[in-house]
Amino acid sequence: MSELHILSVTKQFGTVPVLHGIDLVIRQGEFFTLLGPSGCGKTTLLRVLAGFLMPDSGSVMLGRQRLDLLPAHQRDIGMVFQDYAVFPHLTVAENIGFGLKARSVSSAQMRERVQEAMQMVQLDGLADRLPSALSGGQQQRVGLARAIAIRPQLLLMDEPLSNLDAKLRTELRDEIRDLQKRLGITTIYVTHDQEEALAVSDRICVMNRGRAEQTDDPFTIYSAPATRFAASFVGTMNFIPCDNHGASLRIGQDGLAQTHALQGMCPRGAFELAIRPEHIEIVSGTDSRPDGYVLQGRVEKTVYLGREVQIKLALNGYSLLVQTPVPSRRNLAREGDRISVWLPFAHLVMCHPDGRAGALQPS
Repeated sequence: MSELHILSVTKQFGTVPVLHGIDLVIRQGEFFTLLGPSGCGKTTLLRVLAGFLMPDSGSVMLGRQRLDLLPAHQRDIGMVFQDYAVFPHLTVAENIGFGLKARSVSSAQMRERVQEAMQMVQLDGLADRLPSALSGGQQQRVGLARAIAIRPQLLLMDEPLSNLDAKLRTELRDEIRDLQKRLGITTIYVTHDQEEALAVSDRICVMNRGRAEQTDDPFTIYSAPATRFAASFVGTMNFIPCDNHGASLRIGQDGLAQTHALQGMCPRGAFELAIRPEHIEIVSGTDSRPDGYVLQGRVEKTVYLGREVQIKLALNGYSLLVQTPVPSRRNLAREGDRISVWLPFAHLVMCHPDGRAGALQPS
């Protein structure tokens, strides 16, 4: 087992570019997720790794082996597909052992490895069933068992949970992560589900329009987005339009604010400030604070969610979503109320017009 190096990989279909010089390193034993919206290139990249597509340029190295020069059946890769891809005429055991037959594994060893894989994915007692007698979750377990039975160097998973209901999806994602940890197989997982990516990954690559926007651990991706797209795609984010004239600062369509410490942290001209709903604090009064900025707005909507309350706050030219622990019923904000909120500098993200993002920097 070795590191996987994806080096300047490009791919286009006809005249439409899909991958623009992707450079990634996936560490040995890592659970690495490609996260992004439909059409961003994540499945195309996975299919290049699997050998189903050839890159137009660039290379893929697994250790010292040039992977992209090998046909798919020689790459020692296990693949789990979105649509289960089980053979309807084969039993569970025959499906799981399919890849072992191609590798000329002895009958005795095949039975042992099929049984071992079935136990790992909780399919005991179902060896002789046909896929038509299985639930969607069980069929996906068959696909997973077939992929791990060959003991691959690399496991590729293409949105394997997207066809399952929400509860089963959560259960199976936890099982997949636990199994991957136990086996130590280097795994590349494709999904558009942000919560899924945050829950299972060692590292995440956020993709957009065929480019890798940011690659980092889940905590950093969420708390310190490097681009506006990463900030907007992963989790919920508020964006506040601003304009810094040097002597004064405009927030939304409000009049120019008086001199404030925030001005010294902002570039000249137009930009955006971004902040997560859970980092905004409801306060009394409108006085500015040296470690944050205070705004006042009108409550448009209050949504009670049991453990928390979400408040949509209307300001001049934009709105903020505020997420806060549930106060007493008596203090619950109501539609039409005017409230003040504090935006701490430590949680504000600067979004530049060119798409870059980063923490505020004191001048």
